[in-house]
Amino acid sequence: MRKNQLISLLVMVVLAVGILFGYNALSEDALADASSYEVAPEGYGGPIRLKVYIEGDEIVDIEVLEQSETENIGDIAIDGMIAKILDNQSLDVDVETGATVTSNAVIDGIEAALSEAGLESGEAYVGVGEGYGGNVEVEVVLDGNTIVAVNVFSQNETESIGDVAIDEMITKVVDNQSTNVDVETGATVSSNALIEAVNNALEEAGVSLGEGGDEASAEYDAEGILAIAPGYGGDIVLDVIMDGDEILEIRVLDENETGSIGDVAIDAMIEKIIEAQSTDVDVETGATVSSEAVLKALAEATGEKVSEGDAPEDPSAAYDLDSYESEGIFVSGKGFQDRYDIYLDVIFDGNEIVAIRVIEHNETKGFGDGALRVVTERIINQQTTEVDVQTGATWTSNSAMALVQEAVDEAGVILEEQEPSEDGPATDDGGGG
Repeated sequence: MRKNQLISLLVMVVLAVGILFGYNALSEDALADASSYEVAPEGYGGPIRLKVYIEGDEIVDIEVLEQSETENIGDIAIDGMIAKILDNQSLDVDVETGATVTSNAVIDGIEAALSEAGLESGEAYVGVGEGYGGNVEVEVVLDGNTIVAVNVFSQNETESIGDVAIDEMITKVVDNQSTNVDVETGATVSSNALIEAVNNALEEAGVSLGEGGDEASAEYDAEGILAIAPGYGGDIVLDVIMDGDEILEIRVLDENETGSIGDVAIDAMIEKIIEAQSTDVDVETGATVSSEAVLKALAEATGEKVSEGDAPEDPSAAYDLDSYESEGIFVSGKGFQDRYDIYLDVIFDGNEIVAIRVIEHNETKGFGDGALRVVTERIINQQTTEVDVQTGATWTSNSAMALVQEAVDEAGVILEEQEPSEDGPATDDGGGG
């Protein structure tokens, strides 16, 4: 009897071992047909390294490679989250109580793996934007009003410039859940094409993410009318206090203009506007951008049209190339992508640049034209042609600096802030003027 019991026990052990090895063999076979994706989302104690196995549209297995979560809390949460996700074949599961950070990290990691596998969940909408090399066509995957992913179907942007910018823009749009993000320096056209394509897809979906204006306004507590306009170093935010049509006071809530130049110009402009009770006042010499920003902000607040003579939208608006007579050194050269000419009149007083007039150009409206205005003002303020380029208009910025340097060399002038140069400012790659 005891012998039979022993044999039965051995048979059970063999069967158990066989079942165990058989199960593992089946698991290995299943995983052999699956694609694996390694991700490392940031958890509570550091990166959580996961290996996610996906076959078709199914999550086959999730393996924990490494983790540093709190013992008996975070580590248990990881296992719990993995079990729920595998059982439900969905990321829409409850987080583990007491381990929210760890739980969300697991969800984020598996979502990244699904994205890499092209399996984002949600409704897909197609949008098209006009790029530098043709149309940029994208698929925007939405989960309700949330952008889950943006996939590029087709694009012909400049290699290593426009294509890279598109990838960077996608990251910004998804991370910020908004198309109101900064464009990529040197690839403005490609960046705006991606934004246009996503906006068109969102319009098709009937989804509005907003432009961020209300959130920006909420940061400031204004007693009067809140007025914002882009200045030289960022937004200039004003609180305009009025009594009927009379401007009583203008308070500066925020500005990042150049110290002792732009900030002084703002105060001077405010004084002039209150005294004249009008935005029809002269801009401050050497601080045109800051001055114009104040005028535009005030015009927004009061509903008064800014005088075109004082604050032209286009810096070449006041001049006619055919009839213009140079007062300094007249230079011209190619602007954005070497396609259009820029004409400048650089005026000197001894070894000082006192004015740079943009006589004519065909740079991109809203980007290149603004860059000409900002960069030439920087050159005058800093008395050097080696100034920062304007974000989103690298090519135009460098063209302006090179042209002014040409005028400096022709005039035989040595600026106080720089050594003489034969080559002009260094250029970097750029794709958007």
